[in-house]
Formats: sequence, structure tokens, C-alpha cells
Amino acid sequence: MYYFYILIFVFIINISYSQSSIAESTDSIQSVKFPSLWDSNDTTLQQSLEQLIKQQGLWIQIQTKHLAIVLVNISDLTKPKVAELNGNKMLYAASLPKIAILLAAFVEIESGNLKASNDLYEHMTKMIRFSSNQSASHVLSLVGRTSFGNPSGSRVFSL
Repeated sequence: MYYFYILIFVFIINISYSQSSIAESTDSIQSVKFPSLWDSNDTTLQQSLEQLIKQQGLWIQIQTKHLAIVLVNISDLTKPKVAELNGNKMLYAASLPKIAILLAAFVEIESGNLKASNDLYEHMTKMIRFSSNQSASHVLSLVGRTSFGNPSGSRVFSL
């Protein structure tokens, strides 16, 4: 159940690692030639993504084109790794703020300001998996609007 959340944050967590490696480089970021993501498919990452989605019971949504996922590992900006399921399928992201609420919840849990519980994880799962507005409001009330609007206290967000 918790793997779903890890999938969302792999991209965000890797930002901090990739930036530190670029910052240590003598070349400026403008002089680095980055490969196209279209040419960066990674079979191992692809197989792992497919296995995870099947374990989470989401494969039917992939097959019926009701779910699209693109996972980009940029821990090394010069060698990105991409996995996708329906990656070229356009889906409307009306619930995009729920991802930010989820992220803020994990930041608050990590910082010790919010206690992880089965109830919290249940609401977080409903908020993301079923787009539950009621669960989103509940998690937001626990996280607090101040934290939601300014998660920059975490080093993960130091871009």
C-alpha cells in the first residue's frame, strides 16, 4: 500500500541528489548537454514500475487507459532513466493539488510535526487513489495551510 506514495516521491527526492552532483561539477548547468527523455527508457525501471502497479491492483486502470504514469529518475541528470505506462496518453489533472497535499503530509511526518497513523494513511490513499475530496480536506486540515503553502523548510525542495 505504501509503495504508491514512494512512486510519487522518487522524482522529488532525486532532485536534491542530482542538483548536488551538478553543483559539484566544474561545468555550469548551461554547458551540460542533457539527453532527451524520449531516448532514456530504462527496462529495469520499466519492469519495476509494471510490477508495482500490478501489486497495487491498478493494472486494469492502465489497460483501460484511465491511468497514466511517467516515472523519471534524475539522480544523474546526464543519464536519466524513464519508465512509463500510457505515457503519451493525456489525462486531465483536476486533482493535482492533492499531490501537493500528500507531499506536505510526508514532509510533516518526516519533520515530526505529524504523527503517521493507519487513519492518516487511509485518508492519503483515498485522496490519491480515489480522488476523495473529503479525504483531501481531512489531510489538509492535519497538515495545516501554512505548511502546505511553504514546504521549503525541507532540503528536498532546495532547487
